[in-house]
Amino acid sequence: MNLLAVALVFGAVAILGLGYVRIKSGSGELGRSTDIVALVASFAGGIAAALLVAAAVPAGNPSNTYLGAATHGATLGALVFVCTRLLIFDLTAWLWHWCRRVPHEMTRKTSEYLTTSALTLIGFAAAFAAFFVALHLVAGYDIAAWFALALFFALIPLYETFAVPWFRYARAPTLASVRLSELETWVETVGMKHRLPRVRIRIQDGTYQNAFAIGGLSAHLIILGKGLLDDLSFAQLKAVVAHEVAHVIRRDVRRSIPPMLLATSLHMLFAVAICRPTFEVGSFWLMLCGAALLGATGTSLQMLIPGYMMRRREFAADKLAVQLLGDGETLVEALRRLCSISGRRLTQGSWSHPSIQSRIDAIRSLATAS
Repeated sequence: MNLLAVALVFGAVAILGLGYVRIKSGSGELGRSTDIVALVASFAGGIAAALLVAAAVPAGNPSNTYLGAATHGATLGALVFVCTRLLIFDLTAWLWHWCRRVPHEMTRKTSEYLTTSALTLIGFAAAFAAFFVALHLVAGYDIAAWFALALFFALIPLYETFAVPWFRYARAPTLASVRLSELETWVETVGMKHRLPRVRIRIQDGTYQNAFAIGGLSAHLIILGKGLLDDLSFAQLKAVVAHEVAHVIRRDVRRSIPPMLLATSLHMLFAVAICRPTFEVGSFWLMLCGAALLGATGTSLQMLIPGYMMRRREFAADKLAVQLLGDGETLVEALRRLCSISGRRLTQGSWSHPSIQSRIDAIRSLATAS
């Protein structure tokens, strides 16, 4: 009952905060303080939904049999996926965009989302079942098991960030198929000069108007939104690709893996060691504090701290892209065009990217310094 009450408190915070930001977003530009309210309210909504689901699922303990361990692990895996991936992450992101009246950059068909979610849910359940059977075999369920579970849990973002896109875009159109062989040749030349593994470029078939790079063991993958090909000139498109190639040269994607593992592991250990006991006591106020701490540490470890590092890498990638292009103004024009076609303000940043204006200022300062 107390868990339900805590969920209602977070739900009330979410409703008030989301409503406030939604009203403000309809009347003018949003400031940094309003963005913070949107972030807190969105997370509160995701946590409230997760707590409601957790309250509806009866608590269980692993039995002394392998079947019991597998059943407990599968149930926990399904619960983890629903509460974290679907609610705390996906629902939070949807609430964030909804209250700020900003559409998602990359849209997915409902059927594709449901199919992917169902398959991933089954994968989570199977993986957790196997993990708990292994724990039952070697050690039982002591504190070491929870530490091992934290590390196992930390591997999940790696799977979704680095593995899933390779499967999703393996057969996507190439630059040659859209008559951009000249750009593909340039990328190959840069790759050979910097002794890079093969860089594969794929086109995301849809309205996505951005680009991103994904690391791999033997190759790197750069995804270009189809919207870029429709709205950018060849020179601007080359500048965007140069920025992503710069990320590859700097090994930014691979360098993000250790911090991601560390942040997710620490968050999981914090949830187990500090937040979980507050829920077991049964006190409303302790449960409320535990849930608030869980949300605060999740925001800090999963977004604010990684976001600071990611923003610094954006500036460094821009600097290297200018060197690859031999001209910073082309990248400036591409950034301005990206901002225009996406409907964003030049001064609008995000948790992971600095504002376009600050990036333009940094690029132009390179020319002044030289």
